[in-house]
Amino acid sequence: MKKFYTLAFVMLAALGMSAQDSVSVVLAVDMNNETVSADGVTIAGNFQAAYAGTACGDWSPGCTPLTDDDADGVYTVKLKLPAGSYQFKFINGIAWGDDEGSGLTADCGVDNGVGGFNREMDLTNDPTDVDTVVGAYVYNSCDVSSIMVTSIERGFDDALAMTVAPNPAFGTATLSFANDRGEDFNMTVTTMTGAVVRSEVVAGTSVEITRNDLPAGLYFVTLTNAEGQRATRKMIFR
Repeated sequence: MKKFYTLAFVMLAALGMSAQDSVSVVLAVDMNNETVSADGVTIAGNFQAAYAGTACGDWSPGCTPLTDDDADGVYTVKLKLPAGSYQFKFINGIAWGDDEGSGLTADCGVDNGVGGFNREMDLTNDPTDVDTVVGAYVYNSCDVSSIMVTSIERGFDDALAMTVAPNPAFGTATLSFANDRGEDFNMTVTTMTGAVVRSEVVAGTSVEITRNDLPAGLYFVTLTNAEGQRATRKMIFR
């Protein structure tokens, strides 16, 4: 049995959550080490009842499909959810039994109460954070994919020519980017679970990102302009 959290979403609805209280999130999973089911790749979690794109109940396998539009082996789905913490699992198919299992541990999951672990994402309500990228995880593993999920709007992504160096970094990394129009960008730094750990407005063509008290690990750096276009790069602190 999976944990259900329907009551929490009913309470949110009663409090009148509006569109501006929602977070746009991209969930991604690398399936390159798997034989993908003929039924495709899906996801189930305690976010499904709150996702307006479906009529799913929470923890409904097969109800929220992912796609691999660029055929790189990384499957993604874009959702709009109320800010909050959610648990989920990827499924290689459409039924329980085809979901991630022993590869998930306490290093990347939370105890599901039945001898296993669920993945978790923490979505912060930040109206300037256009897309939060969660993953890309390797299926049934705590490893992070070497294939980076970047901006959906490739034209802006390419024009920005954004780089992080050194990468990995020990203390400070420099984010460099093209800025022909002299724009201000909102910069966010997020964890693997989608938690925003830094948010500031940047200008010019570079900015230093200092580790300070951040734990070692993988982070995602996103620049968003006034039109809502964005580009994302991964950044590793050792």
